[in-house]
Amino acid sequence: SGDAANAPISDRELARWRLMNQRLTGSPAADPVGVVRHLLGVQAENYGQATWAIASRCQSATAAEFDVMFDRGDLLRTHVLRPTWHF
Repeated sequence: SGDAANAPISDRELARWRLMNQRLTGSPAADPVGVVRHLLGVQAENYGQATWAIASRCQSATAAEFDVMFDRGDLLRTHVLRPTWHF
């Protein structure tokens, strides 16, 4: 049958969907907190690289703004489930 809901997805469509859902294309989040909420967690062993990964997914965020949010407790860095750090 020609049911579109059951049609296989192409590699290109899957790549576009993943980029959009990871906020690397399309509408960026308003701020770092929105990115972490959307992704449900971001690996953060290296603080600088993790903040860069989050900043690349939101409208604008400087390192200083991110540090303020972190210091204020808007973003939490933890390793509750395993020894890997996450925001």
